[in-house]
Amino acid sequence: MMPNLLKTKPTMAGFIVRKVFSLTLNENCAVHASLAGERKIMAFYFVCAMPLFGREQDTLSHVFGMTSGA
Repeated sequence: MMPNLLKTKPTMAGFIVRKVFSLTLNENCAVHASLAGERKIMAFYFVCAMPLFGREQDTLSHVFGMTSGA
């Protein structure tokens, strides 16, 4: 499983950066990237892409969950 994961990371990084860039080219579109769950690598890519391409109307948020034992 690990070799497939290593191959997927650069592909997902490129996809996320290209998608955020293309969405921010449209002035009539507001991007809201909401991060939640266990995909920390993908969240990191959004956290990198949004400050580079995000505009005033775009937002980046993170959802914090609590485990049942907390």
